[in-house]
Amino acid sequence: MSCLFGAGTVCLAYSLIWRMTASRVGALAGSLVLAFTPIVWLQTVSAEVYTLHAFFVALLLRLLWYWDEKREFHRILVLAVLAGLSFGNHMQTVMLAPGVFFIILSGDKKCLLSPKQLGLITLFFVLPLFIYLALPMRTWADAGIHWGDPDSLDRFFAHVTGRSHRSAYFFNKDSLGISPPR
Repeated sequence: MSCLFGAGTVCLAYSLIWRMTASRVGALAGSLVLAFTPIVWLQTVSAEVYTLHAFFVALLLRLLWYWDEKREFHRILVLAVLAGLSFGNHMQTVMLAPGVFFIILSGDKKCLLSPKQLGLITLFFVLPLFIYLALPMRTWADAGIHWGDPDSLDRFFAHVTGRSHRSAYFFNKDSLGISPPR
């Protein structure tokens, strides 16, 4: 699956570059550079969450570009569903939020300021987040792998919010690379 999503990311990168530059040669060159960058290659040939996350990021950017062409509301709903699915895979999707909100607000303020439309966008974003319910269900089914043991409410929220593994983050270390005491 990592290889499939890695290849999909490269195809989406080609599509984005071609739409931005109208140069097929430039799009091919850019997407091939992405494909053969060592870190991308390493993640693509290992079973991890990063290629799916890269695929979602590229797909969200492509769909945002697609929305900006005609600014049709149903395209925002598709974007919201995919953003919710992306959050179900990796919390770093939150880093896209300021840019996405800026582009949408600068293009069509009523999308996010109309209570009815904002409610629909929120619903379409929240529904895919129910994927997180699979975590405790797999733990209760005694699955071989249930990282974080999300079988209690506290451990579930610690896992979903990333609290359970924040100690590994760069900004949680001092100048010597040592985690502060809890």
